[in-house]
Amino acid sequence: MLQATDADGCPVPDEAQLAELVTAMYDVASHARRFQSRDPVDSARVALLYQVRLMGSARPSDLATISRLDLSTVSRHLKELESIGYVARTVDPQDGRAFRVAITAKGDEILSIAIANRVDALRDVLARWPAADRAQIGHLMRRFADDLATEYCSAHAPSLHAADTIEETA
Repeated sequence: MLQATDADGCPVPDEAQLAELVTAMYDVASHARRFQSRDPVDSARVALLYQVRLMGSARPSDLATISRLDLSTVSRHLKELESIGYVARTVDPQDGRAFRVAITAKGDEILSIAIANRVDALRDVLARWPAADRAQIGHLMRRFADDLATEYCSAHAPSLHAADTIEETA
């Protein structure tokens, strides 16, 4: 039986492979929730801190788009994170009516604790894996995450830069 190929002649995964990947991702996400119980803040705020760190500084509308959350939800989380000193607000240099947020040293410390919690959990699980398998899963997960980000950003690039000054006004 011939395998389907894309326009570049690369094999296209069949439905069963994709379904297996999707269900594995659900399982990983479900099991990963157990690691969050030791986090200093809840998982939604950890995810926002991670995105802010990754972006350097960000407009709330960009964070909402990337996180696929309502702007009001992101704004509420950011206000809470700002009130406890984990992010700091600055005026957006491109639009003085809007603001950007950046992670603070305190927020970076909290995010590092959350990441360390996950590293500890993964260390125990992956300790039984051969070194080559550990290297391969790391490489493949990074490639997969990067490809997903590229696909998402290319499909949503205009909205990542759109001004939403009404909701973001300081």
